Amino acid sequence: MLKNVEVFWQNFLDKHELDMLMPDVWMFGDGSSEMGNRLGQLVVSGRKTATCSSLDIYKMEEEQLPKAGQYDIILDGQSQPLAIIRTTKVEIMPMNKVSESFAQAEGEGDLTLDYWYEEHARFFKEELAPYQLKFYPDMLLVCQSFEVVDLYTEKE
Repeated sequence: MLKNVEVFWQNFLDKHELDMLMPDVWMFGDGSSEMGNRLGQLVVSGRKTATCSSLDIYKMEEEQLPKAGQYDIILDGQSQPLAIIRTTKVEIMPMNKVSESFAQAEGEGDLTLDYWYEEHARFFKEELAPYQLKFYPDMLLVCQSFEVVDLYTEKE
């Protein structure tokens, strides 16, 4: 764990008089620094307040689903801390049932459902391929809404 991530988390705990274990630490996107930076900046700017993932990937990787109230530390594309978020809502729904408002909350592109669907279909096709899984329009997504509760500053 990067020291600045640990310090960021401890400062957050101290500021809010909390006693919690280190949360998950991750970056948005496909693992590329370009996407991690781009999506991370959308979070920092307040434009991105939602994200989604394939339920099938959670199952394949035996990963726990996010829960309302949980904290996460978001990294940029160089694995440096950007923000602490708190999940406010988690819903599992078919991709083709995602609402316009959720697509807007994802904060990407022109904020339309059409843009969101096209970009996420492309993303999920690539993400599912290594697992020999196929994309389908009604695949189940884990749709997560969140709020930024702290932003990283260099002096931390």
